[in-house]
This record gives sequence, structure tokens and C-alpha cells, in this order.
Amino acid sequence: MIRLLPIWAAAILQVASHSHQNSLTIQQARTMDRNLSPSFQIPPATMAIFGTLTILAGIPLYERLLLPFARRFTGNPKGLTTLQRMGVGFGIDIFTTLVSALVEIKRKSAAAGHNLLDKPTAIIPISVFWLVPQYSIHGLAEVFMAAGHLEFLYDQSPESMRSTGAALQ
Repeated sequence: MIRLLPIWAAAILQVASHSHQNSLTIQQARTMDRNLSPSFQIPPATMAIFGTLTILAGIPLYERLLLPFARRFTGNPKGLTTLQRMGVGFGIDIFTTLVSALVEIKRKSAAAGHNLLDKPTAIIPISVFWLVPQYSIHGLAEVFMAAGHLEFLYDQSPESMRSTGAALQ
């Protein structure tokens, strides 16, 4: 079990990225235009649904489209190894961070253009839907990372400790 700890510890990066989606991004959404109509505003925390929808769509697409292609390309019956899947997930999460930074630059630029930087409760005239790409890309990273991490911990654990290995997820 000790030899699994470095891989388990590396997954903390994924958790850190995920915590960003559930804290700062919600704060960003609170400051953005959330109106769908004059009488309906999107609650900021519900923006996370875009990540969940991406996961729900991404898993079957991975299984039906990417996996057969990866099997042919790599010759591996699993398509990608668990570590490769985790690596792809990490790479996508790095891209998510880049997209998040670009959206924050755009949001702050809009706030500065309307003299709203020093007004924390002001609504910046930029649509909350600018946050959708980072939620969706993070959901795609989860498709690769979460399943790959769980499979790795389960497969590499001694048989008598597989439930403990899976619990590390």
C-alpha cells in the first residue's frame, strides 16, 4: 500500500482544481449577470451542473468512441493505461486552469471598464455563461482522472486491501 501513496498524493492536484470550481467560481458567478429573463436569475452554485452534464456525456463518449480508437492505436486491451488516463486528466486540468485565468481576465476587464473594481457587490455586465467552458473542461478532466485513479488504486492494491485502496479515492 505504501507504493500507492505517491499516485494517491498526486491526485490532490485534481482535488485542488475541483475545490476551485466550488468556491472561487461561485464567487465569480455572484458578480456576473445571471439573468435569463427579467424575472429569473440563475443561482451561482447551480453553474456546477455544466461539469456534471459533461461527465454524464463524456463517460459514454469515452467508452464508445475514444476507447476503441485507443485500443487500436496502443494495442492495449484497456485502450489507455490507468496512469495514462490520469495523465490526460491532469493535462486537461492544466488547460482548465488556463481557461479559468482567461475568463477572470475578461471579467476583471469588464469590471474595470465599468468602474466596478472597488464595488464587491456590483453586478458586472458580463454573462455568467462565460464560466461554462471551465466547468465543462473540468468535467472532461474528471472523466479521465477519477475513473483512472480509482482503477489504479484498486488494481495495484494487494487483494486483501482492495477496498482500502479504492477508499483512498
